[in-house]
Amino acid sequence: MPTVPNRKQDMINFFAARIPLWSADPASVGLTPEICAELSAKLSEAQTDLANQVARKASAKTATATSNQSAKGLRSFGGKQINSIRAFAEGSGGPGVYAIAEIPAPADPSPAPAPGEPYDLDASIDNNGDVVLTFKADAASAHTGVFFEIRRKLDGDPSFSLLGSTGTKSFTDTGIAPGTTSAVYNVTAKRGELSSPTSENIYVPFARGGNGSVSIKSGAAKSSATTKKKDSDAA
Repeated sequence: MPTVPNRKQDMINFFAARIPLWSADPASVGLTPEICAELSAKLSEAQTDLANQVARKASAKTATATSNQSAKGLRSFGGKQINSIRAFAEGSGGPGVYAIAEIPAPADPSPAPAPGEPYDLDASIDNNGDVVLTFKADAASAHTGVFFEIRRKLDGDPSFSLLGSTGTKSFTDTGIAPGTTSAVYNVTAKRGELSSPTSENIYVPFARGGNGSVSIKSGAAKSSATTKKKDSDAA
């Protein structure tokens, strides 16, 4: 461990504690009055400069906080005035106001893309004997303006027909008549005039009970019974 501390404050404290002692009787420690006087001067200089450094650091911290607060106030108030300029430009001032004020005009909103293709169609029978379709669709929540059109083709139908639409990712078909042996469904997502690719078809074979109840034939695996929709199938 060094005799003189490395840390500046500790080093100054070290000499501040000893120089007065040495100066009281320089010869007793092998020094001269001139050397002790010079040590005292250098100690005083170091103490003053350190005090100034600490003061400047505190002042700089305060100045930084004050500057940040002022900049925050300017940003907030200035932003409100830019909003006022934009409101004036969109009202009676006209779009030329943007050039005069040298601020950019609002960009035209990007049109929403067509929704993605529904997938993973599944079918089940509820307690009422109705077919419940469920499916998945990415980025297609109702609040984005997306809804789903359900099309169906019963056995013997030449093509698909629109069955209905829904804003959720499920649909209940209540129109299966007694004696129907199968149905094929597909789903298209819509947003305004934009349409997704139509989903793959799901084939649902029915079994009938003696009381006319409906069930899905357990022998038909849904995965193997699902076929890709052909353009000629669409109504």
